Amino acid sequence: MLRFFAGISIGGVLANISPINAEFAPRRYVATAVIAAFSGTAFGGALPGVVTTALVPSYGWPILFHIGSILPLVMAAIVALRMPESIQFLTLRDNRHPEVRRTIGALEPGLVLSDSVSFTLREEGNAGRTSPKYLFADGLASMTVLLWLILAVSRNMSVFCKIRGPKPRLQALLFSGPGKPHDPFLG
Repeated sequence: MLRFFAGISIGGVLANISPINAEFAPRRYVATAVIAAFSGTAFGGALPGVVTTALVPSYGWPILFHIGSILPLVMAAIVALRMPESIQFLTLRDNRHPEVRRTIGALEPGLVLSDSVSFTLREEGNAGRTSPKYLFADGLASMTVLLWLILAVSRNMSVFCKIRGPKPRLQALLFSGPGKPHDPFLG
């Protein structure tokens, strides 16, 4: 049951990576930021294997539960405290315009905005239309296919690293019997 909720949470995070990067990255780096974020999920999927092979021989398998429970909570707290609210969200609320000024000031330190400046959102050409054909319209076809490809490769690398990475070494370390564990990779 906990894996189900973890999967829902991870799915929610992955769905929000693109809009967050698209909003806060400079326009010319939006695609790069989105691709880097999705590529980072493969690294994040492989990292536990490296941690496992490095720490389990010295501290035993319970260390994985300590790291796997404490580190995400610390990271979530940092994100909750440091990540600004979406500029689009703040713009839609009239009473939150001072926060918009602060966020824009942090993103563009040389820009000075007076209190009389008001913020509005431009109309999107495809607002209200949700057909998948818009993923390929207006020059988005290559970007859509590229994002799908990156996501597929990232997922496959993550699965490959989890399945083929540290498993043989970890099994040898855990099941080598009493005394010193035998590491077949180190001799």
